[in-house]
Amino acid sequence: SLLIIITGCNQGQVSEMSSSLSSVAESNGNSESAALNPVVILKGLSDEDMTLTIADLKNYEQLTVEAKSIDSKNNEVTKTVKGVLLDTILSTFGQSVKSYELITFIASDGYSISINEDIIALRKIIIALEIDGEIGNPRIAIPDERAMYWVKDLAKIEFEKAEDAIKAGSIFFFESMIELMENYDYDV
Repeated sequence: SLLIIITGCNQGQVSEMSSSLSSVAESNGNSESAALNPVVILKGLSDEDMTLTIADLKNYEQLTVEAKSIDSKNNEVTKTVKGVLLDTILSTFGQSVKSYELITFIASDGYSISINEDIIALRKIIIALEIDGEIGNPRIAIPDERAMYWVKDLAKIEFEKAEDAIKAGSIFFFESMIELMENYDYDV
């Protein structure tokens, strides 16, 4: 079953996304609704957030890969990862991860990390549902990248294009501004 909840889009966007998602569900032989338990929120693909459930993720083409991560001590750890490529999900909307300059992964406990266009261009990004035979909550797996990018208990993915980035109006270098500041004595 497949469900993405879309709010606030214009009717054309909703119809286009709904028909794309319906065709994914039908091509997998499953047209049941997965209305319960939204799992991963996708922000920045359209004007409004979208929600994917585990059932939605299972409806996409799954791949299994031997993926290396690099821990904080520079040890390589190889894991068998099963899940869906983030690019496969985005292709449903006629998009690609390479369309974005920054992608941020946010865990349910608030941990977040962003990847820039260098990693986006070089690596596959997998939303893993199973690692080393253990089925669990969705997590990000990026083969051949540091383990800090392998976000557990994935809750949200935020996508940013260059034009979405906040531009700095002024930059101050405080080291040079210290000379301009007045000194004050404080009574202790």
